[in-house]
Amino acid sequence: MVELIVSKDAEGLRLDRFLRKHFPNTSLSLLYKSLRKGVYKINDKKAKPDYRLRVGDKVTLFLSPEDYQKLTQKESKPVVKKTFDILYEDHDLLIVNKPPMLASQPGTGVEHQNLVTQVESYLGKNTHPGLAHRLDRGTSGIVIIGKNRKALLALHALFKEQKIEKYYLALVVGHLKQKKGVMKSHLKKTTEGFQHRMLVMEHPSSDTVEAETHYQVKEESNLYSLVEMKLKTGKMHQIRAQLAHLGNPIVGDRIYGDAATNKRYAQQLRRQCLHAVRIRFSHPLTQEKMDIIAPLPEDIIALLEKNGFKFSLESYR
Repeated sequence: MVELIVSKDAEGLRLDRFLRKHFPNTSLSLLYKSLRKGVYKINDKKAKPDYRLRVGDKVTLFLSPEDYQKLTQKESKPVVKKTFDILYEDHDLLIVNKPPMLASQPGTGVEHQNLVTQVESYLGKNTHPGLAHRLDRGTSGIVIIGKNRKALLALHALFKEQKIEKYYLALVVGHLKQKKGVMKSHLKKTTEGFQHRMLVMEHPSSDTVEAETHYQVKEESNLYSLVEMKLKTGKMHQIRAQLAHLGNPIVGDRIYGDAATNKRYAQQLRRQCLHAVRIRFSHPLTQEKMDIIAPLPEDIIALLEKNGFKFSLESYR
């Protein structure tokens, strides 16, 4: 049995992140395996991995000698290659352009090659960065990172108060009936074949969340439309589910998309054609006005060119 007392430096950390810091040499899969086995307790009570720690909490680990050795033995760490582009950086913030197919956080199969791990490797030792928000693995574009706890908490407050404007671009199937409007939906989370997805419901209920997206068609071709979205809320798969519900799914979307369209572009596009293109807010610590634009990735540029679109990011400048 091992006991750890939470200090002020660890206050507010999730249990799983706290344990990662105490066992930095072990693999994430091994850590979560032991969490699932219930060998950890907080103040002598069972706790979930997302429990937020408080100063003075007692974390107890009921481990066999073999399991403790597995957690503490040093493993050879793979080289973490930086694949994101830096759009802005100062003492407190790091704003990056996440490439497509890079997971935002560690998970099964992406323990080392994910945005969090890459940022930690880029910033170096004795840093504690945190993502202020996330993008789906297949969605490219802007992610804001707090380089320290003060900055991260301030960013979370801005998001909660809806003081950060997030803009996305998507290539969708067909033409929208209205070229400008607002999508308001009641979204219900469900799981089908181990795949999470959002259902658009007619009426609100205890298991639905409100989602609001403002949109504007930027350009059209014979078969597709390039649509800009401004998020009012930030729910899981919000844009993807709402556009599909309108009858205009995003090209390449394997969950909500059109199978025939996806098959047509399967060799060129491995993911949904969705990009977090712009973000506007006041720096939470300096109050500087921030207006960050993320260049389009090559796969979206190629798809737009192939279908005759003339859109340029210069329209934002």
